[in-house]
Amino acid sequence: MNMNHDSTISDTARDFVRVMLRHKKKALSVFAAILLMAGCVICFWPRTYSSEAKLFVRVGRETVGLDPTATTGQMMNMMDSRETEINSALEILRSRQILEKVVDQLTPQKILDSAPPQAASGSSASSASSGGGLGGLLSSLDPVSDRERAVTTLSKSLSISAPKRTSVIEVSCTASSPKLAQEIVGTVLTVYGQEHARLNRTPGSFDFFAEQSALLEKKLADANEALRQAKNESGLVSIAGQRNHVQQQMALVETEMLQSEVSLASARARSGSLIASMDRVPARLKTEQTTGITNFASDEMRKALYGLELKEIELKSRFTDEHPLVQEVSKQVADARAIVNTQDKSRTQSVETVHPVRNAVMLDRTKEEAEMASAAARLATAQRQRTDLRVKLKSLNDHEVKIADAQRRVEQLETVFDSYVDKREQSRIEQELGKERISNVNVAQAPTLVEKPVSPNKTLTLAAGLVLALLGGIGIAMIAEHFDRSLHTAAEVERSLDVSVLMTIPRMQNDRVVAN
Repeated sequence: MNMNHDSTISDTARDFVRVMLRHKKKALSVFAAILLMAGCVICFWPRTYSSEAKLFVRVGRETVGLDPTATTGQMMNMMDSRETEINSALEILRSRQILEKVVDQLTPQKILDSAPPQAASGSSASSASSGGGLGGLLSSLDPVSDRERAVTTLSKSLSISAPKRTSVIEVSCTASSPKLAQEIVGTVLTVYGQEHARLNRTPGSFDFFAEQSALLEKKLADANEALRQAKNESGLVSIAGQRNHVQQQMALVETEMLQSEVSLASARARSGSLIASMDRVPARLKTEQTTGITNFASDEMRKALYGLELKEIELKSRFTDEHPLVQEVSKQVADARAIVNTQDKSRTQSVETVHPVRNAVMLDRTKEEAEMASAAARLATAQRQRTDLRVKLKSLNDHEVKIADAQRRVEQLETVFDSYVDKREQSRIEQELGKERISNVNVAQAPTLVEKPVSPNKTLTLAAGLVLALLGGIGIAMIAEHFDRSLHTAAEVERSLDVSVLMTIPRMQNDRVVAN
């Protein structure tokens, strides 16, 4: 079986060589024509030039910082990565807005006139509309402006990519001249820098925070003024210090009250004991007694009584008892005798003095009464002071609430004001950085000016032409053999006529044997 298979392969190879030799003129013609076309492409095809630039996206304020307006309310945790940042930059570079701004800066006609052939082919139908034909008919259905065609052409000419695991973005462009390619790439980088700066800052944030800071500053000044007035009204500098002072005074007053109550109770007890002692001690004490002393008053009264009695006897001797003089003198005698009878007849004189024990007790009682009065006065004073201190403490507590509210308001406004001042400064820095176009995207490689064209690729074109020429020559030989109805070999005769070939006669041509 292997021998039959090898024989079949050998016959097929011989047949292939025989076909190629039979149609060698056609095959060589096609081969030469295709190679000639490849040469024409290499020589005359319009050159396309490329310019390339590289952007380095480093970790900057856009990566690690938040916009000031993003932290004015509640915040939530967001996980971001460098890959997301690179992809965002790629999407912005590929956006239509970048293309439109580049076209507007370079003018649509400049983009269209200098577009490479493969990019310009997309707009050939539009340009062919003026010349008629199928292209003009199709383009007339949906006519577009030169600016739109320039945007489409530019999008096909640009190539934007980012190698994996890098922070570099590559931007390249193909054009009909190296300078134009470089200019387009440079314009793309410039427009992207402007857009990057615009997108990474919030317009109007500085004005907003400046206005809010001014309003908060005024509110803070009003709150400080209210706090100052509250302190002036209460006459206090420090609530805590004043409360400690009042509490210390309250403790002293309560101590004084306790001491006064003890002193008063002690003085009352001693005074009661002294009163009881005084009741047991006589008020006066007789110290001397003299007997037989002269009583001058009684003696004089008795002498006057004797005189009146003698006068009465004399008048009665001369007059009757009814005589007025006798009655008058009798009356005087009766009155004088009544006075004399009331006089003390004793002749004893006593000397008495206050009992010394009672005197000492009364002195001690006087001292205790003074002590009681003093203790009562101190107690009353302490009670009044305690009442005053309680009133003062109540007033202090009332003022404390008012002052604490004002103080808390001031602290809250200070916190918010400091936050807004920080955000205002951040917004100002963002604004200035945006004006100066300072960002975390730097040009690692400026747009290159490469004078060597990237298209057509001579080596690739020549290799492709050679392959196509070989395929074309073989193909044309096979096609010609397929349409050739003549019989050239004994096998073809036997297969076509179904007869056996007994012999073949070689034909001599140009001193070479050709089998017929």
